Amino acid sequence: MSSIDVETALLAHPSVAEAAVIAVPDANWQERPLALIVLRPWTKATSEELRVFLSRRFAKRQLPDEFVIVPKLPRTATGKLLKSAPARASRVAFGARGGPRLDRALTGREQHA
Repeated sequence: MSSIDVETALLAHPSVAEAAVIAVPDANWQERPLALIVLRPWTKATSEELRVFLSRRFAKRQLPDEFVIVPKLPRTATGKLLKSAPARASRVAFGARGGPRLDRALTGREQHA
């Protein structure tokens, strides 16, 4: 499964302005997808809503385990999405599961969809 396929599908959701899917360590599967979501202004989306939205296109095993709402996604100087920063943070600092500590590293606060 390509993370780009999941990102493209997430961008079709009316509340999602930007999306990045990164791999985070998992004790059972080595790695599992985690979705970082930037919402459009004045919109809301829950993890369950996003999961149901994606389940129309993907098998359950392909869905991200978590959806984390972030204020912005890290970018390079040229504006390209920098997926390595949150992925590296999850692997190096937070072990097998990112959870609330990963949220704090990305956004400065805990915030799950």
